[in-house]
Amino acid sequence: MLLQNIYKNFIKLIIIIFLLINFFAQKVISVGHITCYKNNGFDLGIEEVRCSPSLPSSPTYCLKANVYDGRVVRDCATSTQCPQGNACSPINYEEDGTTDFVCCCQDDLCNSSMRNLINNYWLLFCLLISSIIMLTCQIIF
Repeated sequence: MLLQNIYKNFIKLIIIIFLLINFFAQKVISVGHITCYKNNGFDLGIEEVRCSPSLPSSPTYCLKANVYDGRVVRDCATSTQCPQGNACSPINYEEDGTTDFVCCCQDDLCNSSMRNLINNYWLLFCLLISSIIMLTCQIIF
């Protein structure tokens, strides 16, 4: 009987972990509006904005630019501002000789910092460890 309960709890744990991984690690491809982060690089505030729907001839991107003067700018963008498409690339401006490092992507909120992704994996890791500890305690006691 005890072994059956442990087995059921273990199956539940596996299902919960699978659902959490899918929740945090999924990439949602938007077919209409996409949501991006927006800031102007001077203030600390950042907001979520809905970008206009993309057309096949002119797709909409979320843009994150590391500007030559040290600012980080996030906003919605078109293919004109993202000539490299769904990738990162240095963009050279011949008129003033500056170079910005620009990343463009087409997923919701994909122009966030990598810190958010790392935090999500830490959360999953902590949940996994706590679940293993709970399962071990059920087996022992």
